[in-house]
Amino acid sequence: LCQNMLRRYTEIDKIEVLVPQYRGFHVRPSTLISKLVLHYGSEVKMLLGDEQYDAGSPLELFRANEKINAIKRRSLAQEIIRLNLVPANAQTDDIPAFIRKVILTLAEHSKLIIYEHPLKIDEKPTPSDARLLELVTDEIARLQVTGKIDMGTNLKVTFVGDKRVLADIKLLADNGYGEDNFGNNIPLPEGLTYLR
Repeated sequence: LCQNMLRRYTEIDKIEVLVPQYRGFHVRPSTLISKLVLHYGSEVKMLLGDEQYDAGSPLELFRANEKINAIKRRSLAQEIIRLNLVPANAQTDDIPAFIRKVILTLAEHSKLIIYEHPLKIDEKPTPSDARLLELVTDEIARLQVTGKIDMGTNLKVTFVGDKRVLADIKLLADNGYGEDNFGNNIPLPEGLTYLR
């Protein structure tokens, strides 16, 4: 009965917010969003491209990171090409040093953040047919998956559901989803004290 009444008085709307800047929808942002949804007791969906996720479930939001990370890697590869960091037919005898230089240049351009200092680049043997750009992007993908670096993004998602929940999700998003760029907790805004 309560669920039916809630649905009857719920005003449905949608908002578009940025994905958490670096780590995406990892533990804290996903948990906070699901707590918001559960607090109000209404259904909220998150839309990313053609996929839909239940915003009341942290695991659903974690799942969105697969798509977000793939988008990040593609856009970073395009940025490497745009900045001409790996010229066509470029060659080097010291691949790890070359990859490190590309990563540091991207960090200087605020395209990625480095979490591990000093950054250890994999020194596996190089197949003779591998192009340098592929080696660079493969190593960047490996470092991202292992949490040593991450790419910034201006990627947006859409939340659809109860206006009250969406207002709190927007407030949370506007305040970094409760984290700074390094994943450190920051205080939640006054309007979200019920999440503590």
